[in-house]
Parts: sequence; C-alpha cells; structure tokens
Amino acid sequence: MNLEDFIKEYKGSIKNFNPSNIEHLRSMITSGVDSFNLKSFEEVEDIEGEDRSFLYVHSMAEENLLTKMIQLSFDHNSELTIEDVYQGRIIRQY
Repeated sequence: MNLEDFIKEYKGSIKNFNPSNIEHLRSMITSGVDSFNLKSFEEVEDIEGEDRSFLYVHSMAEENLLTKMIQLSFDHNSELTIEDVYQGRIIRQY
C-alpha cells in the first residue's frame, strides 16, 4: 500500500474525518506508524494532571513521511507538520 492509498483508506474508515481535528491527525499518524512498521512511536505522559502526547521520531526519513501524511490528509492544501500536530512535543532520536 502506498501513502496516498493509506490516507484515502484511513479517511474513509473514520466517520466525519476532519483534518483540522488534531486528534484525528494524531490517530492517523499512529495508525500510519503501525501500518508501515515504522520505529517512531507516540507516548502519552501525564504532566500536571493533563495528558500530553509526545512523538518519538526514529529518523529524518520517518519524520518526512509522517509530515507528508499530514499534508496528504489536507489534499496538499496545508503547511502543517508533525511539529504543529504535536505542539512541538517531538523527540528526535536520530
């Protein structure tokens, strides 16, 4: 499965998928990580009583792939990156 097919399939599987919904985008990213067997992962941490999602990125290639997923979900009409989706909570392990 290529990236565009994955996005189409994912968007079709979520009722009322909205790319402006950060939770939909995060869910899409974690699903993509699993589907493409990436080494990156998401971890939710409790900080001051609030759950916050952190994305641990394994490589620059994976970071570019995940950002491309976000752009494809907007049909190339967005400049959002994973930095935006995770509000800067990206831990690069490369």
